[in-house]
Amino acid sequence: MDVRPLIRGAELEPYAVVSTLRDVTDRVEAERQLGVAGRRRDLVMLKSVDGYRILDAQGAVIEAYTPLESESETAAKLIPFETLPDADRAVLVGMFKAVRGHPGATRSSDLLIRTRVGARWFEFSMTNHLNSPEVCGIIVNFRDVTARKAAERAVIFQARLLDAAGQAIIATDARGRIAFWNQAATHMYGWTQTEALGRFVADLVAPVDSTAASDDLAERVAAGLSWTGDFRVRRRDGTVIPVIATSTPVFDDDGTFLAVVGVTTDITDRKVTEDELARRATHDDLTGLPNKVHLVKHLDVLLTGARKDRTEIDVLFVDIDRFKVVNDGIGHVVGDQVLRAVTRRLVRHLPDAFIARFGGDEFVIVHPRQPDAAPDATADRVLDVFRAPFVLDGLELHLSASIGIAYASPTDTSETLLRDADAAMYKAKENGRAQSCLFDRVLRERARSRLDLEGELRHALDRDELEVYYQPILALPALRVAGFEALIRWNHPARGVVSPDEFIPLAEETGLIIPIGEWVLDSAVHQLGVWQQDFALADAGMAVNIATGQILSSSLNRAVESALQGARIPASKLTLEITETSIMGDIERSIRSLRTLRETGIHLAIDDFGTGYSSLAYLKRLPVDVLKIDRSFVSDLGTRFDDRPLVEAITMLGETLKLRVVAEGVETAAQLETLNEARCPFAQGYLWSRPLPATALSGWLTEQGLSNSAGRGLT
Repeated sequence: MDVRPLIRGAELEPYAVVSTLRDVTDRVEAERQLGVAGRRRDLVMLKSVDGYRILDAQGAVIEAYTPLESESETAAKLIPFETLPDADRAVLVGMFKAVRGHPGATRSSDLLIRTRVGARWFEFSMTNHLNSPEVCGIIVNFRDVTARKAAERAVIFQARLLDAAGQAIIATDARGRIAFWNQAATHMYGWTQTEALGRFVADLVAPVDSTAASDDLAERVAAGLSWTGDFRVRRRDGTVIPVIATSTPVFDDDGTFLAVVGVTTDITDRKVTEDELARRATHDDLTGLPNKVHLVKHLDVLLTGARKDRTEIDVLFVDIDRFKVVNDGIGHVVGDQVLRAVTRRLVRHLPDAFIARFGGDEFVIVHPRQPDAAPDATADRVLDVFRAPFVLDGLELHLSASIGIAYASPTDTSETLLRDADAAMYKAKENGRAQSCLFDRVLRERARSRLDLEGELRHALDRDELEVYYQPILALPALRVAGFEALIRWNHPARGVVSPDEFIPLAEETGLIIPIGEWVLDSAVHQLGVWQQDFALADAGMAVNIATGQILSSSLNRAVESALQGARIPASKLTLEITETSIMGDIERSIRSLRTLRETGIHLAIDDFGTGYSSLAYLKRLPVDVLKIDRSFVSDLGTRFDDRPLVEAITMLGETLKLRVVAEGVETAAQLETLNEARCPFAQGYLWSRPLPATALSGWLTEQGLSNSAGRGLT
C-alpha cells in the first residue's frame, strides 16, 4: 500500500490523503524463497568446498551448486555424475539408502573418480535433511581430497616403514614420556604401543647393571649431542638381552628442545657370534680346553700374583707317549677320540687345576703348590690317568705319558716356565717314558746350551763351519776301494768338533736338516766325480746318509737330480743310507717316497741293520739294495762274545735277497778274518781309515796305492 498527502497552494496543511493499494503477494513469496535458499546454501556450504547436490526422497536432483570463483574449472565441475562407473554409483546408492529413512543420518565415503584431468580422489558425504524446512532434501557434499590422500599415503608409508624396521624406534617428548613406539619395539621389549604411549621411557627401557650408560646418555642428550652405546636391558618377561642404541635429541627452529628419538637393535646373535669367536681364539676346538694363547695369559696373571703373594706355582708339561703310532697306525679319527678321552680324565682327576692343550698331543697343567706337598704329587695324579686302558669303538688302547715339572721362580716368565717344563718332559722321555722329571739347574743349562747351539747351527752353513768327511768302503777279500761313505762334521770355532749325534737331532727338530742334507749330498757327489778322475775309480760309488725329514721332504728328488747332473755322475753310483727308525714314524709314506727315489736309478741302503725292532717284517717291502751290519755286531767278532752267527745270518740273508752287505766298524785283523770266513762282501772301519776330510783322504788313496781296476765296486 502507498499513502500520499494532498496539499493546496501555499498552505502547508494537507487537505486530503490519497491511498493506493497494490497486490505484492508474488514478490513477498519470491523474497521468502530467496531467504530460504540463502539459509539452505549457508547450511550445505558449511561442509562443502567443491560443490553439492540436493536430492529429494526419490533421489532426484532438486538443486546443484558448483563454485564459479575459480579461474579454472574446478574438479567438481569435471565429475561426470551421469557416467560414473557402476561400482562408484553403487557406493553412492548405498549411502543414499542408508540415510533416507533416518533424519539427520550421515554417511561418507572416499571414491577415486576418473575425470578429464586424470584420476582424483573425492570425499562424498550424504546427510538427511528431508525434515528440515530450509532444505527439504538429502544434501550430497563433495570435495577433492587428492592432496589429503597423498599425504595420508605418505604418513601410512612412513608408519609402515618404521613398523617394518628391524630396529625398535621410540620417540619421547621433552619430559621423557613415550610419544612414538613402533612394532619392533613391541617385539623387542614386550610392551604394546597402547601400554607404552605416555609412560616414562626409563620405566620400560633402562640399562641393566649399567648406571654409567644412563648417566652418559642423559649428559649427552642434555648437551644436544647424539649418544651411541651398547648395554643390556630387561624385557617385560624378565629376560635380559644385549642391545646397541642410538639416541638423538630433536630441537625446533628456535633451538627449543622437543623430543628424543631412539633407535635400538637387539644384538643377541652378534654377541653370541662374538663370544664364540672369542672362545675359539682362546680355546681348542677339539678338546674345548684353553689353548696356548689362553695358557700364556693365564700364566702371566698367576705369576704376577705369585710375586706379590709369595705363592708357588707348579707347571706340568704332559706328552702322550707314542701317540704318533696311534695316530698314524689307527687313524686320525681315533687319535682325536684319544685326545678327547684324555681331556675328560684330566679334568675329572684334577678339578682344581688349569688344564690347557698346548698343541698336538701335549697338555699343560698349572696347579697351585700345596703346602708340604711332594714335588711330584700332581704328576703322580696325572700318571694315574693313564693307568686304565682307553676303550674307543671297541678298541682297547694302553697309553702312558711323560711329564716335565717346573716350579716358578721370582724371575720366571710364562715363556721360561713353559720352556723349562718342556725340557724336563723330554728328559722324562729319554729316561724311558711313563714317568715324570723335575726341571733342575742342569736341565736349565742343558736347555740353554741347546738353544744357543740351535742359533749357531743356523749360521754354520753360511760361515763354512760344516765339512764333509769320507771313509772308504772296501771290497773283501781283495781290499779294493769300492766306494765311500760321506759323514758330516761341524768344526765349531769355540766348541771345537761337535759330534753329529749332538747336532743332527737338533737339525732334524728345527728343519735345518733339509738345507744341510742337500749341501752334504751336493758336496759328496761332486767329490766322487773328482776322485773318479784323479784315481781312476770309475766303479766306485758314494753313500750319503739321509734323515727322516729328508725322506718325507718333497724336495729330496730334486736335490738328488740336481747333484747328479751337476757332477755328471750316473744315478747308479749314488747310495742313500736310511735307518730303520727313520722310516717307522710314517712307514707307508716313507715306503712310497723311497720307491719314487729308487725309480731314479739310485741305490738304497739300510744303515745299522739288525738293531731295529721290525727289520725282517718290513725288509721285503722296502726297495733296498744294501744292508749295513751295525758295528755292535762287528765289535765282538773273534772274542768270547763272538757274534759270528749273527753276521753269517745277515750275510746269507743278503745273498738270498740279492742284497749287498757291508760290515761297519772293522778295527782288528781278527774281525776282518771272521768277516772273510762269513763271506761278507764289503767292509769299512778304522782298520783301514777313520773318516777324513777330502784332502786327507786323497792323500790316503795316494799312499795306499789301492786299485779298483779288478773286481766289482759297491754299486
